Amino acid sequence: MLFNAHRYFLVLLFFTGISSAFAVKDERIERLIALSQNTISRAPDSAIVYSDSLIRIAKENNDLESLATGLKNKGVASYFKGMYPQALANFQEAERIAEKEGFVELQLLLYNHYGTFYKKQNNLKAALEQFSKGLELAKKQKDTVAMAGAISDMGLVYQMQNDVFKAIDCFSTGLKYNQQLKNKLGESYSLNYLAEVYAGQKRFNEAIGFLNKALQLRQELADTLAIAINYVNLGEVYSQMGRTTEALYNYQMCLENAKKVNYSDLLKHCYKMISEIYLKQGNFEKAYKYYEMHVAIKDSIYNEQNARIIQETEAKYQTEKKQLQIDNLNKDNALKQEELERKELEAAQHRLQILFFTIGMILLLILLFFIWRGYKQKRIANEIISQQKEEVERQRDLIEEKSKEITDSIQYAKRIQQVLLASDKFLKKHLPEYFIFYKPKDIVSGDFYWANMIDGKFVFVTADCTGHGVPGAFMSLLNISFLNEAIVEKKLQEPDKILDFVRSQIITSLNPEDSENESRDGMDATLCVYDLKGMWLRFAAANNALWLYRNNEIKEFQADKMPVGMHHGESLPFTSQTIGLRKGDIVYTFTDGYADQFGGSKGKKFKYKQLQQLLMANAQKPMIEQKAALEQALKEWQGNLEQVDDILIVGIKF
Repeated sequence: MLFNAHRYFLVLLFFTGISSAFAVKDERIERLIALSQNTISRAPDSAIVYSDSLIRIAKENNDLESLATGLKNKGVASYFKGMYPQALANFQEAERIAEKEGFVELQLLLYNHYGTFYKKQNNLKAALEQFSKGLELAKKQKDTVAMAGAISDMGLVYQMQNDVFKAIDCFSTGLKYNQQLKNKLGESYSLNYLAEVYAGQKRFNEAIGFLNKALQLRQELADTLAIAINYVNLGEVYSQMGRTTEALYNYQMCLENAKKVNYSDLLKHCYKMISEIYLKQGNFEKAYKYYEMHVAIKDSIYNEQNARIIQETEAKYQTEKKQLQIDNLNKDNALKQEELERKELEAAQHRLQILFFTIGMILLLILLFFIWRGYKQKRIANEIISQQKEEVERQRDLIEEKSKEITDSIQYAKRIQQVLLASDKFLKKHLPEYFIFYKPKDIVSGDFYWANMIDGKFVFVTADCTGHGVPGAFMSLLNISFLNEAIVEKKLQEPDKILDFVRSQIITSLNPEDSENESRDGMDATLCVYDLKGMWLRFAAANNALWLYRNNEIKEFQADKMPVGMHHGESLPFTSQTIGLRKGDIVYTFTDGYADQFGGSKGKKFKYKQLQQLLMANAQKPMIEQKAALEQALKEWQGNLEQVDDILIVGIKF
């Protein structure tokens, strides 16, 4: 196998060096296009931030070409971060716009991105289809440069499929295009591709012929790095032929050129190959000497690369910082402006959460006032009944009117509570399959489920607050507010630390200094942090356990025997547990409402053992049918008995 640093070079060029020429009127859009493209390879997180800003401003200006470019750049940055579903989604949206509006240059780039994406996933059939589309479009546009790139990419796919003849045909065609364009560097890479195929077929003399032609072109271009790669490839071929003298000469020439550009990876490789040749020749002293140099440069690469990245990043940052001083808002630094906008957005979200919480508090206070006033009026009405029938009727009408007001207020509180629960749209966006069986005892509930994102990981909370109805709903609003504060403002990521923080906030809020009564309100909860890409789950649980269905069995993971709130005994830190997930696993989290429901022929509790058997019996069904089975079983068990508590069961399948 030839040393394939030239492939890495071309892939890097593909992702970071290609940019479209856009004629945009808004200066911010021009700057964001440049920033999002220039930071893709070295700082993909920043590239995503820039791309999001570009997408937003392009939508405001109805600039479809810039919008498609922002989506394309965000897709490439997501690809660099290994976020493949997000990358594919952005590519698809950009492609829809480009095809509809006829943005040919963007279409060509996207076909190339698609192909490289599928090649990375080893989906060679899909990769070949995308490269073929790019080739056809390039032919229609008579874009020879794009044709050369697409046909060479197809050759690489055929080579991975071991289809030697098609690979050779593609590389030969790419060589012809590059020769027509007088692109000597591209021609040299085509010759290298052909040499690699022929070397794999043990047609060594032909491979050497191609490599020598490529070497001549690169010497004419004075491209030291490319020359070094050519020498190492010649050394590889001669080594495979057993011609150690020629191999040793070419490795030495590679070292001479690689040192000029300080190419550590290539130096490390050559030192190792020379050491192996001397070892075969029995020259142990030189073999050991070159192996020592191989190890030394191998150990130094990490530190050198880090130092170089830091220097390049700092230099680029300073350049961008100066460039962005032309910003319209007091010529402020655009990077700081983007950061400020992000912080303002987070602050606005936080203010909105506080607003919702405040409105909820006010509504609950109004509700309590109406309840108190209604009770008082009802008592007065009972006293008046004995005195005058007409007055009784008047008071009855008044009570009915106020009861309606109370019910309307509770219904409004319910809508506020539902807004704060995790929405179906958000859950469907982030979860593969799931069901939520949620059945409050009253209009509003003390049970709640809540979700958010932490650094690309999905957070899900199943909780049972003290009480139900209005008191329980009040506690749920308070606990959701503290969860938001822990994750959004404090940026806590570990489930045990989040529960520790929420507990301290609950105790402090409900037990202020000099308080005469001690409040032990709080919640039982299971807080899960899912890494859906890495397929693992980290969770912390207060009183409520977590069940994992796998291989027709349910395994129970015990919770800490304490609530998220004040309790008797020592308040120890919560425990974090980690589970590796597999395809087909189902994670069940729940509150105690289902198991505690009375019913059956003897009017007893349903209990957890029977709930576990019910889940086991239906675990192979689709999630929507599992939920229906829970609903039917509860209805049959409960009969005519009253529901005793809020009910919440959540199932997530992987």
